[in-house]
Amino acid sequence: MGETLAKWHAKSLSIKLKDCENFEKLASPLKENIFPVDLNVAVGKTLESGLISATDHLESIKLQTAELEKAIEYVKSLKNNCYDVIAKLLSLPKDRYFTICHGDAWINNILYKYDKNGKLLDIKFVDFQLSRHTSVALDFHYFVYSSVKSCIIEDKYDNLIELYHCTFVEKLKEYGVSEVDLKNLTIEWFKLELKKFSLYGLVTSFWLIHIVLANESNVVDMDKMTVKDIEDMEFFNKAIDATKAERFKLITLHYLRMYVQ
Repeated sequence: MGETLAKWHAKSLSIKLKDCENFEKLASPLKENIFPVDLNVAVGKTLESGLISATDHLESIKLQTAELEKAIEYVKSLKNNCYDVIAKLLSLPKDRYFTICHGDAWINNILYKYDKNGKLLDIKFVDFQLSRHTSVALDFHYFVYSSVKSCIIEDKYDNLIELYHCTFVEKLKEYGVSEVDLKNLTIEWFKLELKKFSLYGLVTSFWLIHIVLANESNVVDMDKMTVKDIEDMEFFNKAIDATKAERFKLITLHYLRMYVQ
């Protein structure tokens, strides 16, 4: 999946670097709908409910280590200004290597094609209504923290970074991007992007934990959901769930170890 994401990013970035005028035609209609700056009503405002839910779940864990206690305090410290921080990140001037990102790259927006023997043949993205002109790091964080198994995040995170970056650079070469740009797009560049936009991955994963780990009795009917439901966060399960608590713990501690400490 990381390879497919890298291919998507590389294709759009190659257009930007080689044919800027055409890229602008593609990117200019893209507007920020989830985290617009200076807008009182926005879906992104529900980040606060996500932070509250994360705190409640983390505090429910019986074994409260010193590291976990610090993590809880960190999550609490994000309240009240988290939306503004994310909105500003998404409104930064368009860097040369910002490109068109999917914007909602999680497990339910991916189609898998298999042959008759169950071998994976292809992967396709669907649902591009939240596409953005921004850093590739946002899609990477969003996908990994929302959809990748906890054991892989714990044990293979560096491998995910390397696989993504290797595919990204290989495709850029294939698409004829200049050597000057390729020299700039090192794995160190990518890791700096990941650090810069890491908070986005953390707080958006707090939304999706409830959906990804919903049991059958709590599955959200997206067709019946209204804007008011989203604003009121009625689709968040208020009951504490041990499986969700462990996922909150894994994501929060991983984020802090990788990008804050």
